[in-house]
Amino acid sequence: MKHLFWLIEGALAGRPGPNNAAWDPQELYNGGIRAVLTLNRGYGVDVTSLEAVGIAHKRIPILVQEPPQPDAFEVAWPALEETSRWVWEQIQSGNPVLVHCTHGKDRTGLLLAYILVRYYGLASQEAIAHVRRVRPIALTAVGWEQFANDFLRLCQSESAFEKTVIISSQPTLQS
Repeated sequence: MKHLFWLIEGALAGRPGPNNAAWDPQELYNGGIRAVLTLNRGYGVDVTSLEAVGIAHKRIPILVQEPPQPDAFEVAWPALEETSRWVWEQIQSGNPVLVHCTHGKDRTGLLLAYILVRYYGLASQEAIAHVRRVRPIALTAVGWEQFANDFLRLCQSESAFEKTVIISSQPTLQS
């Protein structure tokens, strides 16, 4: 599937949004996608077409300015918690998830790295490096790499969130 990259093969993928790189819902379904998470305002997303082929859809905008401003932590935290829980529930239910924003690099990269920190226990730098192995332009807009590093390090602290018990049946993270 053009423009799609798998972070966790068969479980979690990313891609630019359809307003930037058109997609065919049937092709996504045939490629294994069963759920789509939209991190922007949903420009170009035809929810009816996704649902018609059997793809669940959720839109939870992460509206962080570019470059990220001082209030970005407060803006991003609730949205990342909500989105990551939805993604994790889909994965645990056997529904491979496609995450997208406009370009599939900064908000998408942040969420993918957050999932690796939150549910796989990776350190912030390791999570970012893993995302960049499959999407080299992830977190490259002005200010995003520093924001992601700071944010993910905060997430690793004991007080940031209750550590999730990693389930033995979770999809395997590829090296």
